[in-house]
Amino acid sequence: MFYSTRNLLLVLCLFHVTLATTFHPNCTIPPEGSNYVAEPNVRSTFNILWNALYTIFVCTWVIQHLNVPAQNPRIPFLSSFWSHLKWMLVTIILPEYLVGKAFGDCIATRRFKNDNDEKLKEWSVTHAFYANSGGFLLEFPTRSKPTAIHTTQLSYLIKKKIIDSTPPISKPGIKEKGQGDFFAKLTAMLQLLWLVVQLITRKVRNLPTAKIEISALSFALCSFVTYIFWFWKPQNPKIPTYISLNHVGVWENDIFKSEELPTLNIQSYLDLPREEFKDLTDADELKIRSLKMYLERLVPGCFFTQALFTWKDSRELAERFPNDRYNWHSWLWMHQHGDDLKPVIPNPHERKEAYFNFKGEDIGFIIGSVILGACHAIAWNFDFPTPIERTLWRVAIIVVITVMPVYYLLWVGYYFLQIGLDIGGSAVDITLAWLAFISFGLARLYLLGAAFRDLFHLPPEAFITTWAASFPNFG
Repeated sequence: MFYSTRNLLLVLCLFHVTLATTFHPNCTIPPEGSNYVAEPNVRSTFNILWNALYTIFVCTWVIQHLNVPAQNPRIPFLSSFWSHLKWMLVTIILPEYLVGKAFGDCIATRRFKNDNDEKLKEWSVTHAFYANSGGFLLEFPTRSKPTAIHTTQLSYLIKKKIIDSTPPISKPGIKEKGQGDFFAKLTAMLQLLWLVVQLITRKVRNLPTAKIEISALSFALCSFVTYIFWFWKPQNPKIPTYISLNHVGVWENDIFKSEELPTLNIQSYLDLPREEFKDLTDADELKIRSLKMYLERLVPGCFFTQALFTWKDSRELAERFPNDRYNWHSWLWMHQHGDDLKPVIPNPHERKEAYFNFKGEDIGFIIGSVILGACHAIAWNFDFPTPIERTLWRVAIIVVITVMPVYYLLWVGYYFLQIGLDIGGSAVDITLAWLAFISFGLARLYLLGAAFRDLFHLPPEAFITTWAASFPNFG
């Protein structure tokens, strides 16, 4: 799908290039004795394209906050570079995903930090981000490989005194493990600042702006919002911190056999009020217990590989957290199986606790889609080659801004309707999801293709430069 879309865009661009009429500016050579030569008063099509692409590249590269990688890779540099490149491409294709992931990480860490338990007071937000990046590895006496633990597991282990309440590494120590490049961040900030100044100046002077510059602004703002959510997260740590158990053997007897070690994905299920089950029959209690046992074994899902499975023993536990660890697949499983809990909860108004599970990633994805659509709305009244293209652009903007919020509102409303009417609706859920994501994907694809096509249909005034051309930038 990705390759066919890319090839189609390339063919369309080359087709327009072959039909385009090329204009070659002919600037005069300055006379002898000239001490300063100002910037030319025109810019080229390639200059517009390069500035936009470089802005997108530098913002999507610098924003990456990858998890702790696998230790001792065969080719460390190549492995690290490929991981960065892969996630940069993911961010370019779907920047909303990264906004959602960052917001979900932020919510998870804040939940950990807001726990008022005295044993957790020495653990900071940075520790929580580091844990959810796979930074803390729990060493077992009976296993050759350690296991990465996230904040929910970390909180449980500390409260049970299975591990020490004093962090094994300080907050400054975690920051030192980060691999953030100050120069790269400075470059990204200067490029974003230059783009904003350029667009404002052109607006003040009533000069047309290329739509691909608007697209670059949307990527830059998404990256900026993502960075705000990840402000306290160490960037690209390479080396984990190992945690030892206080008691030999306690990990097997007290954690896994008792099935009390929760995962980050099932907060809503674990928070079911026990008083609601006081009048249940033995069969109903057994159903809840068996379902809950399965849920507590859910390993965090991977967004792109659809890895959702249960562990049978400690050997299946991950030594690291994949970068696409995402609550969506675990949420989907719980959403599909939530009806199993409905008949056994006496109070229908409490059923939402059993299967209504709205995650931070969902909210972040909505935030990202609204930012993207709102940025493209800047070009609402721009010139277009044809009236139909203007209409399609506006429709695509409306779809990108509204389809995800409307989908989730319909989803929430429909589930509250199910609570009152005691009805199921898997077919309706699937239909709504397909309609929402297909329409969203088509709208995003059109905005991208239209931005590239616009390069060959710019009015002459779009090539006039402003004083911002003299502002330091890397395009």
